[in-house]
Amino acid sequence: MATHAESGDVVLDWDAMFAAATGRPLHARTAEDDRMARAVEGRFEDRLFEAIARNPAGRILVVRSAPKRWTRERYRRLWAADVVMLDTPADECLQRLARSGRPAEATSMTAEAIGAWWTAYEPAEVSP
Repeated sequence: MATHAESGDVVLDWDAMFAAATGRPLHARTAEDDRMARAVEGRFEDRLFEAIARNPAGRILVVRSAPKRWTRERYRRLWAADVVMLDTPADECLQRLARSGRPAEATSMTAEAIGAWWTAYEPAEVSP
Protein backbone atom coordinates (compact mmCIF):
# COMPACT_ATOMS: atom_id res chain seq x y z
CA MET A 1 0.00 0.00 0.00
CA ALA A 2 2.93 2.31 0.61
CA THR A 3 3.45 2.60 -3.13
CA HIS A 4 -0.15 3.81 -3.59
CA ALA A 5 -0.36 6.23 -0.64
CA GLU A 6 0.29 9.92 -1.13
CA SER A 7 0.90 12.69 1.40
CA GLY A 8 -2.33 13.40 3.28
CA ASP A 9 -3.89 10.00 2.58
CA VAL A 10 -5.40 8.00 5.41
CA VAL A 11 -4.52 4.29 5.25
CA LEU A 12 -6.67 1.80 7.13
CA ASP A 13 -5.10 -1.65 7.14
CA TRP A 14 -7.04 -4.35 8.98
CA ASP A 15 -3.92 -6.44 9.72
CA ALA A 16 -1.90 -3.42 10.91
CA MET A 17 -4.75 -2.25 13.16
CA PHE A 18 -5.10 -5.74 14.65
CA ALA A 19 -1.34 -5.93 15.29
CA ALA A 20 -1.40 -2.54 16.99
CA ALA A 21 -4.38 -3.50 19.14
CA THR A 22 -2.89 -6.82 20.29
CA GLY A 23 0.81 -6.00 20.38
CA ARG A 24 1.51 -9.02 18.17
CA PRO A 25 3.81 -8.76 15.16
CA LEU A 26 2.11 -8.08 11.85
CA HIS A 27 0.65 -11.29 10.40
CA ALA A 28 1.44 -13.32 13.54
CA ARG A 29 -2.16 -14.00 14.59
CA THR A 30 -3.20 -17.28 16.11
CA ALA A 31 -6.46 -19.05 15.24
CA GLU A 32 -7.99 -17.62 18.45
CA ASP A 33 -6.84 -14.13 17.46
CA ASP A 34 -8.48 -14.58 14.09
CA ARG A 35 -11.81 -15.53 15.69
CA MET A 36 -11.56 -12.44 17.93
CA ALA A 37 -10.73 -10.28 14.91
CA ARG A 38 -13.88 -11.40 13.12
CA ALA A 39 -15.91 -10.62 16.25
CA VAL A 40 -14.75 -6.98 16.26
CA GLU A 41 -14.85 -6.46 12.53
CA GLY A 42 -17.50 -3.74 12.87
CA ARG A 43 -14.99 -1.54 14.67
CA PHE A 44 -12.91 -1.53 11.50
CA GLU A 45 -15.81 0.03 9.64
CA ASP A 46 -16.32 2.50 12.50
CA ARG A 47 -12.69 3.61 12.04
CA LEU A 48 -13.32 4.01 8.33
CA PHE A 49 -16.30 6.29 8.91
CA GLU A 50 -14.26 8.32 11.43
CA ALA A 51 -11.45 8.68 8.87
CA ILE A 52 -13.90 9.86 6.21
CA ALA A 53 -15.30 12.47 8.60
CA ARG A 54 -11.80 13.76 9.43
CA ASN A 55 -10.52 13.76 5.87
CA PRO A 56 -13.47 14.60 3.60
CA ALA A 57 -11.32 16.08 0.84
CA GLY A 58 -8.52 13.51 1.00
CA ARG A 59 -8.18 9.93 -0.06
CA ILE A 60 -8.74 7.02 2.27
CA LEU A 61 -7.02 3.81 1.31
CA VAL A 62 -8.48 0.66 2.83
CA VAL A 63 -6.52 -2.57 2.85
CA ARG A 64 -9.18 -5.22 3.08
CA SER A 65 -9.82 -8.70 1.80
CA ALA A 66 -13.00 -8.75 -0.26
CA PRO A 67 -13.23 -11.80 -2.51
CA LYS A 68 -17.02 -11.55 -2.88
CA ARG A 69 -18.46 -9.21 -5.50
CA TRP A 70 -21.26 -8.08 -3.14
CA THR A 71 -18.71 -6.91 -0.55
CA ARG A 72 -16.86 -4.77 -3.07
CA GLU A 73 -20.16 -3.38 -4.33
CA ARG A 74 -21.14 -2.54 -0.76
CA TYR A 75 -17.90 -0.55 -0.34
CA ARG A 76 -18.63 1.29 -3.58
CA ARG A 77 -22.15 2.20 -2.42
CA LEU A 78 -21.43 3.01 1.24
CA TRP A 79 -18.31 5.07 0.73
CA ALA A 80 -18.48 6.03 -2.95
CA ALA A 81 -15.26 4.04 -3.16
CA ASP A 82 -13.09 3.24 -6.11
CA VAL A 83 -12.30 -0.42 -5.47
CA VAL A 84 -8.91 -1.55 -6.72
CA MET A 85 -8.40 -5.29 -6.76
CA LEU A 86 -4.91 -6.61 -6.20
CA ASP A 87 -5.56 -10.10 -7.49
CA THR A 88 -2.12 -11.57 -7.00
CA PRO A 89 -2.19 -15.21 -8.16
CA ALA A 90 -2.40 -17.79 -5.37
CA ASP A 91 0.91 -19.42 -6.29
CA GLU A 92 2.70 -16.08 -6.05
CA CYS A 93 1.04 -15.39 -2.68
CA LEU A 94 2.22 -18.77 -1.41
CA GLN A 95 5.76 -18.14 -2.68
CA ARG A 96 5.84 -14.77 -0.88
CA LEU A 97 4.49 -16.45 2.24
CA ALA A 98 7.24 -19.09 2.12
CA ARG A 99 9.86 -16.31 2.01
CA SER A 100 8.22 -14.21 4.74
CA GLY A 101 9.71 -15.88 7.80
CA ARG A 102 6.38 -15.85 9.64
CA PRO A 103 5.87 -18.24 12.56
CA ALA A 104 4.60 -21.72 11.58
CA GLU A 105 1.04 -21.23 12.91
CA ALA A 106 0.69 -17.89 11.13
CA THR A 107 2.11 -19.39 7.92
CA SER A 108 -0.35 -22.27 8.04
CA MET A 109 -3.31 -19.95 8.73
CA THR A 110 -2.25 -17.59 5.96
CA ALA A 111 -1.83 -20.43 3.45
CA GLU A 112 -5.35 -21.60 4.31
CA ALA A 113 -6.64 -18.03 3.97
CA ILE A 114 -5.05 -17.70 0.53
CA GLY A 115 -6.77 -20.89 -0.62
CA ALA A 116 -10.09 -19.82 0.89
CA TRP A 117 -9.86 -16.37 -0.73
CA TRP A 118 -9.32 -17.82 -4.19
CA THR A 119 -12.08 -20.38 -3.66
CA ALA A 120 -14.50 -17.59 -2.67
CA TYR A 121 -13.32 -15.06 -5.26
CA GLU A 122 -15.93 -13.65 -7.62
CA PRO A 123 -14.59 -11.48 -10.44
CA ALA A 124 -16.36 -8.23 -11.22
CA GLU A 125 -19.19 -8.45 -13.69
CA VAL A 126 -18.11 -7.23 -17.08
CA SER A 127 -20.51 -4.91 -18.88
CA PRO A 128 -21.00 -5.61 -22.61
